[in-house]
This record gives sequence, structure tokens and C-alpha cells, in this order.
Amino acid sequence: GIVKVKALARAYVWWPHIDQHIENLVNSCVPCGQNKDNPAKNVLIPWDWPSRPWQRLHMDYMGPIYNHYFLVVVDSHSKWLEAIPTKSMTSSVTIRLLREIFARFGIPEILVADNYSAFVSDEFQEFLNLNGIKFKSGAPYSPRTNGAAENAVRSVKRALVTALGKAGGSSGLEVALQRFLLDYRNCKHLTTGISPAESLLGRHIRNRLDLLRPSSTQDRVLDRQRKQVDSHGGVEAEVVAPRDLVWAKNYRKNEDQWLAGIIDRILGPRRVKVFIPELNLTWTRHVHQLRKRTLPSNFTDRTLDEKGTQTSPKNSLSANRSLPGSEVTSPLDFRGFSPNPSPNLGGKKRVGK
Repeated sequence: GIVKVKALARAYVWWPHIDQHIENLVNSCVPCGQNKDNPAKNVLIPWDWPSRPWQRLHMDYMGPIYNHYFLVVVDSHSKWLEAIPTKSMTSSVTIRLLREIFARFGIPEILVADNYSAFVSDEFQEFLNLNGIKFKSGAPYSPRTNGAAENAVRSVKRALVTALGKAGGSSGLEVALQRFLLDYRNCKHLTTGISPAESLLGRHIRNRLDLLRPSSTQDRVLDRQRKQVDSHGGVEAEVVAPRDLVWAKNYRKNEDQWLAGIIDRILGPRRVKVFIPELNLTWTRHVHQLRKRTLPSNFTDRTLDEKGTQTSPKNSLSANRSLPGSEVTSPLDFRGFSPNPSPNLGGKKRVGK
């Protein structure tokens, strides 16, 4: 760099205007310029918030994932999200998918996208001109310009991977996608403070969770009163015991956040040993680093041994009696907790959060 070159030169020579000459030399060095680091990121300049819904749309393609591409479109005003699976990303396919969206909500004034070939082709530009849509794009390899679409792509991808897994097939792809879109459109957006459905459609979209709502004003008032009493009295501590099935928090990088585990033994009022069958390891965890885990209904008549394999209930009970730490040695150690008095089940210590 310039500073080190100046220091080295001053250690041996000096002449008038030496600093200026060295700066000019280093700044004009072609190999130096070709290998310099990227400049610091510029300050973000947010897009103007449109005055009404469906005025400016941001779009991008996602994929390939699960043998599909997805055209992702988001409304800048309402945050309404559209994601349509497709096998191709040509200009004609893009036009067909946009026509489906425009038929439901109308034609926007502005469409923002990157410089992908399907978006800058003559066919696509003619489609925009015929519909009076102004097209805006950023510089190549600069996704920050279309940040709204980039964020929408990440949200859709994260939802699909969570629902189907990284190696999941495409059999449940449509169902997983539509369920995510329904929930996303109904949830309050952090930026606008209201749901995309309320902003664009002016109403809440009914879903299956609405079945849980009280049917009358009186029921709603009573339900709120019960919740008020519960919150005022504090939250009941969740109880765990040896051989309980749990999800254990995983702090390893680039891995799943939660791994299936089995309570091995109780260490104290808040600490337990958890056996992780997937890694064949035993972890020490605080109870707030655990979540209850439930097996599918076809496992209700079977239990798991401490290595995570299925055993009969009879074998499970005998294994439970020999599980280390399944008996409480001193009631003073775990104040407020006591072992199960039944000798046939092997004393279990229970611990709260």
C-alpha cells in the first residue's frame, strides 16, 4: 500500500515532493488496481414507498429447487407475495405467468427486475410496452438494487426447505407452497404493520386457524379474561423426566438448529443429559434449550430405548429401571421435586424450566 511504500522510501532516500510522487506511482499501478479489494458498500438508498397497492412490483426467478423454477413477484406497497412454479424461464413463459397474476390484481405501473435475458428480451419489452408498464433494472451482478425481490426469494426458499427438507421430492411441493403463501399473506408484516391481505384486499383471508376463534363476543371476552388470569399468575414450568423425547438445541454451525434426543438423566433443577442418537453423543442442556418432541401416531404402542431404537414396552420398562440417574439421591438437591413412588416404574426425577 501507499503508506508502506512511503515508509520504505524514507528509510533510504528523500527528494522534494516524495510523498506526492509515491502516491501517483501507486495509484497508477495497473497490477495493483487489478488486484485491489472491493470498495466499501455504499449507503442504502431505499425505494420510494408507492402511494397505493399494486403500483410497483419487484420480481425475480428462484431455483432450480426440487426440479422447478419459481417466478417470485412481490408488491412493494402491500408486500403481497406471488410464487409460481415453472419448468422453464423463457420470455414467453414469464409473460404467460405474469398475465395470470395481472388477471387477478390488475396491471402495475412499474416492474423492477434484474438483467436476466428473459426480462430484457425484445418479446418481453414489447409485452411491457403494450401494457404501459415501465421497466426498471439495476446494474448487472448487483442484487441489492432489487432487494425486495431478493428478500421474497429467500422467504419462499426457506419455507419450502423447512417443509420438504433439502432432499425432499416434488410430490408435496404445491401443497407446501400454497400453505406458505396463505400464511404469509395473512401475517402482519413488520414494515407495514398490517397483513398483505388487509393492505391489498382490505380484508382478512379466512384460514383453518379461524376455526379456533370464539363464535361470539361473550366467548371472546371470557377467553381474554382467562388469558389475563393465566398471564398474571405466571407460566407453569414444563416438566421433563428421563426417557422423555425432546428436541435439543444444536449450536454447531451449518447444521440443523434442533436435533432429536432422549432425556438420559437429570443433573439438577434446570440441567439434564440428553442422548442424541443421530450423533451418538450425550449433551448437557438447560431445560430452556429443549422442546418437547412427539412421535407419529403409529409409534404410540412402542417406546424407544436410550440408543433411539424401538423396543417393546416391557423391555422399555426394564431399561428405564437401569437408566443412570433415574433415581433421586437427595430431596434437598431438587427442591420441590420428588421421585415417582412406584417401585415398578423406576423413580423418575422431574424438572421444570
